[in-house]
Amino acid sequence: MKNPEDMELEENMTQSVEKLHEMNESSTILNGTSLDSDFEFNHRLLLNVIAYSIMFIVGTIGNTVVFVAAKRQHKSPENHGRTNVHMMVLHLTIADLVKYI
Repeated sequence: MKNPEDMELEENMTQSVEKLHEMNESSTILNGTSLDSDFEFNHRLLLNVIAYSIMFIVGTIGNTVVFVAAKRQHKSPENHGRTNVHMMVLHLTIADLVKYI
């Protein structure tokens, strides 16, 4: 015979599982996130996609230009050594490129 605490715990678990099934019926699970079935692609989301795309393109081009300039400066004969600032800028550029890609 089960004690009252075990019966209450089992009942709570059953209710939780039923609620979870109800939630899954009304939404779609995608990569661990829940999307409502009435989700639609609106103008605000389109604006977000455009803004992030522009930031990606500008960031990638800008950091590539800085990286190429820093590498050319390193190879030029009049610059025998690099300062700590040059190395910091080069490493920040590489980190930004990795982040954008």
